[in-house]
Amino acid sequence: MKTVNQIEKRNQFTEQRVINLWVMFKKVNDIKGNDILLNLGTFRLELAETLCKLGLPANGAKRGRPSESTIQNKLVMKKFRGVAQAIPLKDVELDLTCHWAV
Repeated sequence: MKTVNQIEKRNQFTEQRVINLWVMFKKVNDIKGNDILLNLGTFRLELAETLCKLGLPANGAKRGRPSESTIQNKLVMKKFRGVAQAIPLKDVELDLTCHWAV
């Protein structure tokens, strides 16, 4: 459980990142000579729409139980592993011969 102070710090950090990105956007447009100038509110809306179109979660990690398709794929892979090999006897294992196929 996160405290209110931790959440506020995270929000402040996010706000700083958005504002820094907006300042960089303005500088790049000034250098390139583009006439596209967005105020901070419009820039936030464009940024939010772009991030929503990407479809990525906010923290980048998938959460929760994996989807059924991945579980089914793992079960199919497990079925095709092949037959288990028999373990050789100890005296065969330790007799110091290579046991080459004849």
